[in-house]
Amino acid sequence: MSDRRPIRLGPRGFQGIIGWTFFDPANLVAVGLSGVSVGLVVHAMRGRGADDWPMAVLLYLAMAGVLRAYFFAYYHGGALGRLTTLLMNLVGFVGTAALWGDRAAGHAELRADGLVTLADAPGFRWAAILHMVVAFTLCIHLILPRRWVIRATDELADRGGQDAAPDAPIETIDDPQARAAREAERDRG
Repeated sequence: MSDRRPIRLGPRGFQGIIGWTFFDPANLVAVGLSGVSVGLVVHAMRGRGADDWPMAVLLYLAMAGVLRAYFFAYYHGGALGRLTTLLMNLVGFVGTAALWGDRAAGHAELRADGLVTLADAPGFRWAAILHMVVAFTLCIHLILPRRWVIRATDELADRGGQDAAPDAPIETIDDPQARAAREAERDRG
């Protein structure tokens, strides 16, 4: 009976949620552009006197969670998880690009204090453009060979040349229970 068994070491705790996969080039682009976008949207909403700007911040937090789920599935999940989370991200980013693009033009709005004419808000237009760039970046990310992306991420995170690819050979480690049984038998004999 062998005391060595194959196991796949996976992410755990905070490192599993954020961890080295944060340094994926597409994730850095998406997070950076989304951060700029949330600033533009909040500024445009406040400039128009909208009191519901915290809703936009909550929308971006939800989108950040789905974005993180995509990169987690990319490195630690299967093909179906990658595709599902990619589609969720594309719907979110393209949908919000359409929303912000629609809100960019000046228009008249009926409020409690009467009819208010709102000026053109270029911040919404720029946020829509940034969302389309993020969607395009995610599509390119999925098309690139995973091995290339994983190696680039390893280099960015400075992991010392370790390969975190899921298709890397499975490591074998000593089974602690078998080792304890072997040591107990050795002590008896």
